[in-house]
Amino acid sequence: GACETLAASGKHAERLLVLAAAHAWAGRADEGLTLAAQALDTSWPDTTGWSLPAEPMFAPLRTAAGYGRLAAQLASRAS
Repeated sequence: GACETLAASGKHAERLLVLAAAHAWAGRADEGLTLAAQALDTSWPDTTGWSLPAEPMFAPLRTAAGYGRLAAQLASRAS
C-alpha cells in the first residue's frame, strides 16, 4: 500500500502524515494528531506538514481539540 511505498522510499514523515489522516477519518483524531506531531518532530524543518492547514484529507484533524498545538508546532518550523 501507500504507507509501505512511502516507507520504502525513505519518506517516513509523509508516511506518518498519511497514517494521521487515516486515523482522523476513522474517528481517532487524538492518534492522528500524535502521528502528525511525530512527522513534524522527525523531519527537517522543511515543507513537511505545510498541507495540514489546507489539505482536505486533514480536515478531521483541524477540528480536533488538540489541533492548536499542532498548528503552533508547524508555525514554529516556518520561522
